[in-house]
Amino acid sequence: MSAQKKDTINIKQGIPFGIIQKAPIFPGCETLGENSRRHCLQQGISQYISQNFNRSILDSLELEPGKKRIYTQFIFGKDGHIYQVRARSSHKKLEEEAVRVVSLLPKMAPGVHHGRKVNVKYTMPIIFLVEDKATNRKK
Repeated sequence: MSAQKKDTINIKQGIPFGIIQKAPIFPGCETLGENSRRHCLQQGISQYISQNFNRSILDSLELEPGKKRIYTQFIFGKDGHIYQVRARSSHKKLEEEAVRVVSLLPKMAPGVHHGRKVNVKYTMPIIFLVEDKATNRKK
């Protein structure tokens, strides 16, 4: 397969975030340098998810105390919107909530690779700490 053909396939599926030349830009991160923008993007997404995730779902599932992970994967579209959100977790309700929240991320400036706006594939774990309810009652 030629390099040109291979690059075309990647652009359609999404260039992995780790190799994109210019990462998508989260609102408020526009004036930063490339490395700082990447960090700002990751922090912005984490903060957005933390603020918008419906934590009552965690209580309703009566999960065992400890760290819980939801693995997410999605595409930053070349138009700045989020597409193809997928989530994997031990509970379907957690997956559904992760998809809902990630789908609501704000529009961003798209990623750029070889001077062209491209789709960018992004993978991110969402980690929550479920506390022991007995411990919480004592506080």
